[in-house]
Formats: sequence, structure tokens, C-alpha cells
Amino acid sequence: MGELMTERSRSVRTSHVDEMVHPPPDDCWASLAPSTYDEYRFMSRTWFMAWSEAFLPLDRWSGPVRWLVIRDDEGCAGIVPLARQKWPGFAFASLGGYYFPFRALLLAREEARLRSACSAIVRHAEASRPSMWRLGPVVSNHPSTNALATAFREREWSVFQRRLGDTYAVRLDGDFGAYSTRLGSHLLKKTAYFERRLRKQGVVLIAKMTLAPDTLVRDVLDSLGALEERSWIAKDEAAVFQFAGERNRGFWCRVVECDALRHAIGLWVLSLDGSPISYSLNIDSGSTRYTIANGYDESFATHSPGTILAYHVLKDACAAGIRTVEWGLGDSGYKSRWDAAQHLKLADLIVVRPGAPSAIIAALLAPRAGFRPWDAASLGHVQSRPASGSPA
Repeated sequence: MGELMTERSRSVRTSHVDEMVHPPPDDCWASLAPSTYDEYRFMSRTWFMAWSEAFLPLDRWSGPVRWLVIRDDEGCAGIVPLARQKWPGFAFASLGGYYFPFRALLLAREEARLRSACSAIVRHAEASRPSMWRLGPVVSNHPSTNALATAFREREWSVFQRRLGDTYAVRLDGDFGAYSTRLGSHLLKKTAYFERRLRKQGVVLIAKMTLAPDTLVRDVLDSLGALEERSWIAKDEAAVFQFAGERNRGFWCRVVECDALRHAIGLWVLSLDGSPISYSLNIDSGSTRYTIANGYDESFATHSPGTILAYHVLKDACAAGIRTVEWGLGDSGYKSRWDAAQHLKLADLIVVRPGAPSAIIAALLAPRAGFRPWDAASLGHVQSRPASGSPA
């Protein structure tokens, strides 16, 4: 009986949270890397530092970043960066990080460690000053999101969510030949025709670039920023520029200082007579490729440069052993042409401390911003993968 109790006690994990005003040391990231999620591998120390240095303070956001480091008997079980945000009209402790492709909770994947880490986060929140948290945009049907929302609910915090939409992704399960069979000949013939027709206009170069941390990267980013301003993005008031402007330039320049991140980023550029007319920036994380940004010069729309570049990016993904090309929110039609289907559910989550104010906040949030009580049962479940190797 004593031996049974000893073994049972060993299986019970206890986690605690340290709050830091400086980024956690490298050994924390190294300890967490093997046990977190493959699809979040690129979200490294440099990724979060680049975001905070480039975008804080901005609009409703302000610093400094507070780093929650969750530790258990196996080492680092999570790293959660938080910044201050006023949204919409309230003060929140908000999950930090670059908006695209989404924000994420970097927590240990193994179920017992994950539950323990989330319980520790909630205990820390109860002992801390902020009465409201915002997590978003996050993958609402991801195990880490569900685990933390459940932990808050179990301690009688109110959890609300506003659905942002579904992402679209291309599943790749073999070489490009197998994928081409799924696509059918019509799309491939049209794409080849568009490329042949464009080549009649001048010298066409389709190149995959690696952004290096030198003076040339600023020239590349300036070129992409100018191209953004000639794309559909400039006509859409709700669109977000990702290259134009000093803050965006500063973010990407900082990101590529990290060797692993630099090699994870692939920038495809389609040029005509030396001038870029289309681009696609992607980040590989394990077996997932995230398309972070793409666009084209609208004056070349009849040549479908975006379609041409998509073909080359997807063909390269097959060659690289990528299993999922995550194309981001929504589909106007072009994603499904490449056999993309609905994949991740993105949402904003608001978490409110127990007490009378939560009822008032709930009444304000629902009509004002479209929030509803969080319901894990309606979200489904996304398949995640363990990390393979060290993080970017």
C-alpha cells in the first residue's frame, strides 16, 4: 500500500509561476522546447522580443511585457508573455506576440503537465492585480487554449469568446505529383499559361530568398512595403500592412537576427524585369508552413502573379516535407482552388475575475463586441504534434 501511495504521489505534478520583467533566460526556452507543440516552434524568445520592441507602446497596447514562467519538477512547463491593453474601454492583461498567424500559449504538451501549468497560471492570476485577461487571436480549439479556459472556469472566472473565423489550410500527404492529381489538370494548365504569358512581357524571375541581418534586408523590406502599397491591401481599410512602415521593418529586422528563425522564413518574390510584382512570406514550423503575408501589384492582376507564386510555394512545400500549409483566415475563393479546407478556429477570449463586476462586463461585452460565453464543447479539437528539435 505504501509503495502504491508513493507511486501515486509521484504522478501528481505541482507547478509554480515566476513573474519576470525581463525575458526568461535561454535555459528556460531550451527546457520548454522539447515538450511544447511542433506548430508553435517558431514562437521563440526572439519572436516575442521583436514584437515588444517594434510594437510597444502602440494604440491601446503598452508595456512593459511581464513574462510568466511556469516551472514544475521536470523543468520549464510554459512561458506566457503578457502586456497591458485597453480594449474595448477596459484594461486587460493581454497575451503578447505578433498578430500573425495568431498568438499562442507556449505550454508543455503532456496532459498532466499542461493541466498543472494552467492551474498554476490561474492561481497566479488570482493573486495578481489584473481582473481581466485577453487571449487573442488564439486557436480556440487547441488543447492549450481549452486547458487554460477550463482551469479559469473551474475557479469560477467568467470566460467569454468572440469567434474571428476559420483558417484555411492545404493538407499535403505525399509528393507534388500526388497533390497535382487532387488539383486536377485545369488549374495547373491555367497557371502554366499565366506564367508563359507573363514571360512574354519581359524577364521573369521567381526566387526564394532568405532574409539576412544586414543592410540589404532593409532594402528588401522597403521593396515589399512599396509593393504592399500597390496591392489590394492599400484599398482595404481593415487590412493590416506587414512590411510598410518603420515598426514593421524593425520587427522583421529583429526577427532575422535569430539564425533558426531566419532559416525558418522563406520569402518568395516574383519579379518582372528586376521589379517585384508579387510576394509570399512563409514560416516553417515543424511540418507546418504558415503563409504570413502575400500580395501582388494590382496593375498586373490580369497575369495572376499570385496564382503563379502560390504554385511555386506549394510545390516547394511538398519537396520540403511540409504536411500542412496554413493559409490564414477566410477564403474569397482562391484558397479552395488549391484544395484548401477549413482548419483552425480563431477567437478572442476574455477572462474576468469572479465577482459582481463580471456580470456588468458580460452585459457590456456581448452587445458591444459580439462576445458570448465560452463553450469548449462547440469548438471541436485540432490535432497537435509534439515538438521535434529545438525552437527557432
